[in-house]
Amino acid sequence: MTGEGCMDPLMDLFDDFYREVNHGAVPYEWQRRLVSYVARDGIWPKLLDGPTGSGKSAVIEAHIFLNAIAGEMGVPISTPRRMAIAVNRRSLVDSQYLHAKEIAERLRLAYCDEESEEAHSPILKRIASGLAKRWGESGRNAPKSMGPLLCTSMRGGLDDRHPDITWRIYPEAPMIICATPDMVGSRLLFRGYGVSKSMRPVEAALLSCDCVLVIDEAHLNRQLVKTARRISVLETKPEVCRMSKPTPETSDDAIEPDGLEKWPPLGAVANPLQVMESTATPVVRDDLLDESAKVEVTQEDLSTDDVLAARVTRPKIISLHDAEGGKAYTGEIVQLALEAHAEHGGITAVIVNTVQTAISVDKGLKEAGSDVDSIICILGRMRQSDRQAEVEKLLDLSRGNRSAFIVGTQALEVGLNYDCKSMVTEICPVSALIQRLGRVNRFGRYDNAHVTVVDGGGASAGPYDQEELDDSRTWITELVQNKPDGVSAFELSKMKTGIPIQRGNRVLFQRLEEEDVNYLSHTSEHLSAENGVQTIDGDETDLALWLRDQLGDDGSRDVSLIVRDGLPANAAAAAGILSRIPPLEREMFPCSYSEIRGVMDVCFGAETKSTDGAETHPLYVSEDGQRFRKIDQPTKPIPGGVYVIDSQTPVFCGPIVAQRKIKGKLDCASDVHDDIALENGVADIPFMLTDRTIERACSSDDESLGYFRELISGLREDAAALMEDPDSEQSLDDVMDAFIERVRQQFGNESALAKIADNLEAIVVPNADDASGDQVSGDNQIVLVYRPNINSSDVSRLEIGGMREIGLDEHQSAVSNCASQIARSVGLNDLYVNALELAGKHHDDGKAACRFQQMLGGGKQPSRLLAKGKNRSRSEVLSLYRALNINGWRHEQLSAAIAWDEMSNEDIPAGERELITRLVGTTHGRGRSSFDQGPVDLCADADKEVDAPHEEAVDALYGTGLWESLVATTDHMYGYWGSSYLEAILRAADSRVSASEQVIQGDDQA
Repeated sequence: MTGEGCMDPLMDLFDDFYREVNHGAVPYEWQRRLVSYVARDGIWPKLLDGPTGSGKSAVIEAHIFLNAIAGEMGVPISTPRRMAIAVNRRSLVDSQYLHAKEIAERLRLAYCDEESEEAHSPILKRIASGLAKRWGESGRNAPKSMGPLLCTSMRGGLDDRHPDITWRIYPEAPMIICATPDMVGSRLLFRGYGVSKSMRPVEAALLSCDCVLVIDEAHLNRQLVKTARRISVLETKPEVCRMSKPTPETSDDAIEPDGLEKWPPLGAVANPLQVMESTATPVVRDDLLDESAKVEVTQEDLSTDDVLAARVTRPKIISLHDAEGGKAYTGEIVQLALEAHAEHGGITAVIVNTVQTAISVDKGLKEAGSDVDSIICILGRMRQSDRQAEVEKLLDLSRGNRSAFIVGTQALEVGLNYDCKSMVTEICPVSALIQRLGRVNRFGRYDNAHVTVVDGGGASAGPYDQEELDDSRTWITELVQNKPDGVSAFELSKMKTGIPIQRGNRVLFQRLEEEDVNYLSHTSEHLSAENGVQTIDGDETDLALWLRDQLGDDGSRDVSLIVRDGLPANAAAAAGILSRIPPLEREMFPCSYSEIRGVMDVCFGAETKSTDGAETHPLYVSEDGQRFRKIDQPTKPIPGGVYVIDSQTPVFCGPIVAQRKIKGKLDCASDVHDDIALENGVADIPFMLTDRTIERACSSDDESLGYFRELISGLREDAAALMEDPDSEQSLDDVMDAFIERVRQQFGNESALAKIADNLEAIVVPNADDASGDQVSGDNQIVLVYRPNINSSDVSRLEIGGMREIGLDEHQSAVSNCASQIARSVGLNDLYVNALELAGKHHDDGKAACRFQQMLGGGKQPSRLLAKGKNRSRSEVLSLYRALNINGWRHEQLSAAIAWDEMSNEDIPAGERELITRLVGTTHGRGRSSFDQGPVDLCADADKEVDAPHEEAVDALYGTGLWESLVATTDHMYGYWGSSYLEAILRAADSRVSASEQVIQGDDQA
């Protein structure tokens, strides 16, 4: 708790911080009121209500500041560490993410640069220090170079190789997460789109515990609001926590509810999810009766703040124009835009309802030859790298007194902090129109602004229902009559009646029930629907029932497309290269199910009338951005999936993926991966070594470039010759070592080219396609891929092998210490700290099995028990698994049985044995709530010294149903998300320790 007398100094600090990260701008009074509200009790308001242009994105600064003072002063300690911001506009997601990243980078520099006090402002140093303290004791071991604030954005298909995946393994870190509603909502429901099954419970836990979810444009996401608010109810509801526990009658180890009174008071394991709605559109609410749970912009704020008053009270003069429609429709919009610009000057925005209209208007304005500084087109489904270049032009124009046209779709409605003097917009629902009006005279620099609303009948409809547009027309007509001199953003935000609500096709919203969560939380089972649940609109991979205000509309579902050139014809090899060089966020085109079906039509020749000789193009797909496969025929789109084509595939309409069955010639798009990967030189992003990337990576003279190319050519020849000579005494490793030595001798150990050579992987591509057996031209191909060393955010390959052998006791002791440190840092009860400490101590016990030790030792029994052997290729590991008869065998499954046995004689409170065993068994995301493998072969070693004593526990857990009962019991005792949160902490500790073990070896080598 924080008394009123303590607020003034805190507000002074917030003022200083806000000014520092916002170019000297002073925070508005309502923003200060928001910080004060949360600082009192660590609870965010349920509703943030303010007009467009009033600075609601300051929730980012507020969250950062509140965590800093919580770290420095403990004010208040219950402030959520993570803030997730969900908004259904990709442009706004990107804008918020970039803003948060900019602040995070400044804080990182202030935090890392300890010696230069003058280089950074005192307030940044203080906030950075407070955030670092917020990490707690476990944060002292985190890489300082990450900085004290983590930021990530969520898109489909990136998973474990995403550079921002660090957020999963630092639960104690203050954090900003930016996402679309589908991305955050699917994760909350244990079905994260684009997330591997094993990681789904981790992301569900981190978004539901110690987190505040800000749902922007809440009036368009009422179902998500209802679902998210329900999570904390289910986690803390007494009858959920104390309901009767299922017990298998066949087991002597059946779990009894006796002793539950010894456990902590009922409630969530960690601080449960908080939900704050944010909106600029007035909505008549019947579920927010407590006015004290709201922060809003008031008339008093305007009377004391001239800057805010100018932004939200200057009038916007609206006129309604009836267009004829038909072929001349876009030409009429172009003419209206030209007339508006001629009369008012400055920047004129043109916002339309469909991509096709936007592209046509953009083309028409360019052909008209208007004398403006620039014509910019921004669409929500543009590739991020393309859109970022256009946004930078837009913001540069908006800062000065320049003349320009800005053309776009709903992407221009929110999120982009630009200003225009006049606007031409197609008619749209009133809620969307209010957002568009917020872009006109946004900074209050003009006495008024002018907006022309174009009604073209059916030509204007786009994604909207005609009844919605009719309602909007009626409202606009009345507004023009009643407010001929214009209406301000503040007036619009305070209209409690008369504003038609955007329609949905749902009669009722769905309430999330415990049985729904029970089903969804079984993330490792093969359920009736692999990626989701059967819903009323017939799509087994759709979570719309709990997430969407619209059912049956796939227009906004997240699927991504990237363009990659240079992939070999061999499908297996191409898929392997894509896994080695995973998607980058900036190269991804967002698209809908319909659009990706259109891509499939083009790739498989469905657009060609005759199937004979139809041109086809390769198409690859991945659910999680790690494992790719080639698609040979049209299939059902994968939610959050990433699809890959080459640059010769014509599936684009201008800068975006074309809609299915679109008329006219389609365009191609370029491969931008290497440009993004090498824009800052050779760094930590993998890329394929080609003549182009060699030139980009080599900053030295032409002579050096030529010599390096000769060395690469020689490497390819030597590797190819080796493949053709099966009797050669040399190995591919020998060839690579010789190449690395030549590069070091020529260019030095510290050169960029030496770094490339040290991290180069040679991939042999057979001259036959593994999938079809068809021969392809040429001999075996050698593809070279630059893959940087493993870092803390990429530990997926470290489970059984690394750069050095790791002892089992050494590893388990380190994980145990790390898990207990994290648990204490995030403020968990001592009971949970102890459970995590013991679970870490036992999580790899099963690796002591003789067969597993032989596998880690490369086929031989090692001299000591190992947690990890030396890194081996996937084919070597699979061969060892087959030779040792451990196919399908899970070491954590045996670990759980050993832990269950060893704790049977220890003085452990009722229920803790079950929790520890569950945590051990789910260490890698499996066993929720059953394992694929039964008790057979788990204890089948020839040497029974390790396994024989645990045969009874194995049979009880995996033969008679005790494991399923145990998981159900712990779910009910600690909550579905709470249990997952404890799993997430243990898995984070394991990942961090695994990475640090390899980093130590790297330092030794250096």
